[in-house]
Amino acid sequence: APRAESLVVAVDVGRTLGEEGAKEVLRIARSIVTHKVLYGGKNDSVCVVLFGAASTRNALHDEMASDGQPDQYVNILVLKDLSKVGSEDLEALAGEEALLWGGTSDHLDVLTVAFDVLCKDPLKSAKRIVVISDFMGPIKEVDGDFVGAVVAGIQEKACAVELVSLAPITESSPHPPETRDLVLHLVDTVASLECASDAKDYASLRGVKHPVSVAVKHGLAIGSFEVPVGVYKKVSKASMSTNLKVSNFYKDERGDVWSVKRETEFRRRDDPDGSVVTDKAKAFPYGKDLIPVDEAVTGYLAKAEEKSLRVLGFHERGEFPQHRFLGSSYALLADPKSKGAQLAVSALVRACEDEDQVMVARRIARGGADPSLCALVPRVGGEGIPDHFVMCTLPFREDIREYPFASLNASEKWVPSEEELGLAGRIIGEMSLAGEDGDLSAEQLVPERMANPSILNMNGFIAEKLAGAPNGNLQQATRSNYLKTLSGPAEEILARAGPHLERLAELMHVQKKEEGEAGGVKQEAKEERVKEEKD
Repeated sequence: APRAESLVVAVDVGRTLGEEGAKEVLRIARSIVTHKVLYGGKNDSVCVVLFGAASTRNALHDEMASDGQPDQYVNILVLKDLSKVGSEDLEALAGEEALLWGGTSDHLDVLTVAFDVLCKDPLKSAKRIVVISDFMGPIKEVDGDFVGAVVAGIQEKACAVELVSLAPITESSPHPPETRDLVLHLVDTVASLECASDAKDYASLRGVKHPVSVAVKHGLAIGSFEVPVGVYKKVSKASMSTNLKVSNFYKDERGDVWSVKRETEFRRRDDPDGSVVTDKAKAFPYGKDLIPVDEAVTGYLAKAEEKSLRVLGFHERGEFPQHRFLGSSYALLADPKSKGAQLAVSALVRACEDEDQVMVARRIARGGADPSLCALVPRVGGEGIPDHFVMCTLPFREDIREYPFASLNASEKWVPSEEELGLAGRIIGEMSLAGEDGDLSAEQLVPERMANPSILNMNGFIAEKLAGAPNGNLQQATRSNYLKTLSGPAEEILARAGPHLERLAELMHVQKKEEGEAGGVKQEAKEERVKEEKD
């Protein structure tokens, strides 16, 4: 079973952040906690801490105050003590105490408080601390011996530390020198560092579920020998119905718990009010009909083949365009426990890449399944990624759809002019999603680094319900940020490409449809084009 995790989320709400910065770090914290509530293990525990708060409540401060040092670990507020994760964590972040902003506190102090909370945790679990801040607040003079002791303690407990900054932190960044040096020292020793500004909406990404695929063992048969490999689905569409944890129990308003079961009754289609049908018969689906079959027919239709993956040969990569692939893509990797398999797969991948070839294989996914043909496209690995194949299902003749249309060269009016070609080229350039000078690392729209908006909004709705009080900040930035990007081009892109688009529309006789206008404009434009072609 997965090991339980004890997590401390430390959120900076100090005076250097301002209102917008404080809202953003709280959004990130809510996403992390929401992820734990919806997807975390049943024995996971969470503690929520504010630092830079206008109030103080933590065990270390109380201990130091009793020893005559009341000025230690101040402005650090434990919103919710370490306990099993639940709606109480979201309620704490939505409560009035979460708005006690504007104090000053030390990043090293809050790390110490968070580590102290985990050290007092009796549960044998994985330990993790997440510190979310702009790291712009100055800290007191750092005691090297004290920092060394804290780092050593974190290493001894194998505690993971994540630092989340609103802006990049480097040796030349405009952060206070003491704070910057502390952060870089922690990154060199015990912590990881992420920058929220690197993603379109970092807070939403922290709430995304990361399903782990299980590799299905196969034997890749090539002639007379077989290579042990693993195959797993690389991309699979997530949905709300399968994305959340499922409970088979329901608690009513009085707190009574009832088991939830589903019962299905069958009635005749031509007599829906008649008695329930209890007799069942096997049937074979044929289109929209069900054809009853007996045992003899069932045996004839059954597939007797066992699971297999057999290479049939090699073909030029260009003969398999991506639009011909069916369904999901799979990754095929060598068995990590077999050095010979790794060498064999690596040799095949690199040879296919050099020769611009793909392997064609016949696959039986499981015993009794229908056979399919697959294209194994080579992918040479990189840092931390082994050489592997991407396996895509190929279509049979029945799977291909054709759409007949007239040749684009049938009429001179259908051949674009030099001006139209030039405008199209400028539109492509102005609407490029890459960064300046084609920098792909600065690409503005990266789907795999964006949360699914439907699942995101549903999770936000559930989080607000669990918190007991609507919080407009939970989804506000998301709606105004990358969800706007999904609904249309960015304003700066339209501003650059707008004149070219308008000129191209004029040349193509496309009329702009005004808001609230009926579909008659499209019909008029169509009739005008038809008339011109007849003329």
